[in-house]
Amino acid sequence: MDLDSLMAGVSKRMSLPLKLDPETRRCVLQDKESHLEILIEFPQRNTALFIYSPLMQLPREIDQVKFLESLLELNLFGLQTNGTTLGFDRKHGHIVLHHSVPLEFIDEQIFVNVLTNFIATARKISSRISDLQLVNQKRAKIANTHYSPAENAKPRQSMRIVRI
Repeated sequence: MDLDSLMAGVSKRMSLPLKLDPETRRCVLQDKESHLEILIEFPQRNTALFIYSPLMQLPREIDQVKFLESLLELNLFGLQTNGTTLGFDRKHGHIVLHHSVPLEFIDEQIFVNVLTNFIATARKISSRISDLQLVNQKRAKIANTHYSPAENAKPRQSMRIVRI
């Protein structure tokens, strides 16, 4: 099955406007529910279909090491990411969710299943990452708060000094 036929069949089954750009061999979907971009790409010299979604910019206002550790933990064995992979696109500064499938295993039904599952996973992971970001922002605020008990203590009105 050629790529145009595959894309047309999947487009019809999912009621989505899937059409590859002839130059980039890429198709971009806008997920209305999560506002995520889902990209489908068939590179020229590759034997796999790539589906990926830039989930967010790497936040600068948080402890990036802890945040990336949390992402790696989320990514471990693909158990929480349904077999997809989280990565970092240094060029654009994005956290990216990615999945690839060898073209030899693709037919319309498999592609529909893979794309449907990927979109659901991207929504779930995007939400989890937003939660991780909030937790890390709160940690950063706490770590940057300089608390001095002596400055914040109220003087005691009836203090009695006892000498021993």
